[in-house]
Amino acid sequence: MLRNSQIQSLILLSQRKPFHGAALLTVSLFIILGAWSFQLIGGLAPCPLCLEQRVPWYLMIVVSAVATFGISARWSKQAVTALFAIALALLVWAAYLGLYHAGVEYKWWPGPPTCTGGGAIDGSIDLSQLGHAKIPMCDVVPWSMAGISLAGFNFLFSLLGVGIATLGLLRTLREKS
Repeated sequence: MLRNSQIQSLILLSQRKPFHGAALLTVSLFIILGAWSFQLIGGLAPCPLCLEQRVPWYLMIVVSAVATFGISARWSKQAVTALFAIALALLVWAAYLGLYHAGVEYKWWPGPPTCTGGGAIDGSIDLSQLGHAKIPMCDVVPWSMAGISLAGFNFLFSLLGVGIATLGLLRTLREKS
């Protein structure tokens, strides 16, 4: 026979709504589809820092999809809490990468020598193999809106994700076991 507290816990679990997981999944897909659209449709080749910024978002697609499923499937509080904690860590990483890259673009701090200031060329590279390829530099803003570069938008969307993940984590932690 179930005790009253167990019944209340089951009711709380059954009332779980996957909003925070679905919101994170939506933001993650938006970021990656946007990046690929700018690349394939807009013709903006990504620099090395741009490509690095995509990594946490690819991982976020997986983590947020699993979190959304886990919430809907009534996984344990511990499992959902762990997923939101992982999501939060990924989004802090994404925010860091976005801020770092934006800072490099706006010359707030130096970037990697291999993709800034004309790029450092290692003697082991056969330049004839490059043909007419144009290698994008990390310290050049290829597109901006209202003075905010794509890296800056990545930072802002990462902060939005941090907020959503934090709310999801707090909501999960408030649940009774």
